[in-house]
Amino acid sequence: MLQFNVSLVYNIINLIVLCLLLKHFLIKPVLGIMDKRQAMINEKLENVKSTKEEADALKSQYEAALKDARAESGRIVEEARGRAKKEYDRIVAEADKKAAEDLLSLEEGLRRWLSALPDRYPAVLPAPLRIWLSTTVL
Repeated sequence: MLQFNVSLVYNIINLIVLCLLLKHFLIKPVLGIMDKRQAMINEKLENVKSTKEEADALKSQYEAALKDARAESGRIVEEARGRAKKEYDRIVAEADKKAAEDLLSLEEGLRRWLSALPDRYPAVLPAPLRIWLSTTVL
């Protein structure tokens, strides 16, 4: 048979008291510290998530602004090219007009000079040149 000894009962009581003391003074504080640490980790994870979301939103805004800026710069460049082309065409047209006017003026001056040559220098001009000048309509 089984015999119960008083020391066995004391040992069981001591074990129960030791378990209760360990639970109260060791396990509860350690679990409390672990809960606080878990809460702190969760809070930091939430902060990281919100910071990442903010960074993604800022990145999207930046990319949109960059896209708009590129489109605007392209439009500005095209406008400048258009204005430069118009200015170039205007300058070339003015230069062509001025050149045509100068050419007409030079032709008129040359005609007057050539038509006055036979009258001014009749003895100096050779006969074929005098005939050509008199028959040419200047």
